[in-house]
Amino acid sequence: MTYKKTYLFMLSACLLLAGVSCDTTSDIFSDTMNPGGNNNIVDDDDIVDNAVKELPDDENDDINNSSFTETVSITFGSSVTVSNSLEGNGVSVSADGQHVIITSTEKKVEYILKGTTQNGSVKIYSDYKFKLTMDGVQITNPNGPAVNIQSGKRVFVWLNNGTENVLTDGSNYQLHETEDMKAAFFSEGQLIFNGKGALSVNGNYKHAICSDDYVRIYEGTFNLISKVSDGIHANDAVIIDGGTLNINSASDAIECEKGYILINDGDFTIVSGDEGIVSSYNDGDSSINPYMDINGGTFRITTTGASANAIKSRGSLTINKGDFYIKTTGRESEGIESKNILTIND
Repeated sequence: MTYKKTYLFMLSACLLLAGVSCDTTSDIFSDTMNPGGNNNIVDDDDIVDNAVKELPDDENDDINNSSFTETVSITFGSSVTVSNSLEGNGVSVSADGQHVIITSTEKKVEYILKGTTQNGSVKIYSDYKFKLTMDGVQITNPNGPAVNIQSGKRVFVWLNNGTENVLTDGSNYQLHETEDMKAAFFSEGQLIFNGKGALSVNGNYKHAICSDDYVRIYEGTFNLISKVSDGIHANDAVIIDGGTLNINSASDAIECEKGYILINDGDFTIVSGDEGIVSSYNDGDSSINPYMDINGGTFRITTTGASANAIKSRGSLTINKGDFYIKTTGRESEGIESKNILTIND
């Protein structure tokens, strides 16, 4: 009996390493890892309608292909200091105490955040894509998101080299009846991260970072804590091309709710109460393919909850390269799970 079981696992492993896809309904990894059981891209410079969805696209997501010639600088301290080159010409900035609201109808604007506030926030309305530079800013909002972007456009988040940036929300929000907000750093549109600085986000209400569109990380160091839900939560996609991500979450560390996850590189240290990395869509819309592709990176993943898998895809899961160090401690938790096809090529 023991000989037969060992033989079957070795055969399955050989098939996987040879690049042959494998249906994981038999849970190949269960006994070994846990014995207990782009089409039609529209340039948003030409579109004002926030209802238009933009798909992940290497060319348009590359910050080097966009220019930002106007600057608005916001510095927190004992009061808020604003330097606005477009005052009266398409960008208005208002402040209630240290809670800042920016409204923009202009293109090519860079917003620069500096300083420290223990009772402040930044909310941005914009008809066009923009650059959001964090230059050593620390924002705590006891009653809502620290950064709240109510725009469906691309947001190029730039973490200035050598800076430490910290965003913290409160455990209770003063909700807006017509606006969604569910993270310390929330955006209706795409969040695209660049720069070699560091960003720490403390999520006390729900998620640490959330986009109702997609999240893309090219570089940077991220220290994310979610005491209630996910470290990174996106609706349509999560794409990670590099960077260092340290995530401690009560629920999933990285979740794509209605789309796919693509990881090309990066260094991941994850402790999660539920799934480590998951493409979770399961509601029956055949136009949504919740696949996951991993093309490289180092993954140190620990999950603690029951049925909390380290890496899980509701669609196919393809691993082309990477180093994986996985520990699952909860009952019926697995290291790697695919609800469709699992392919391991290296």
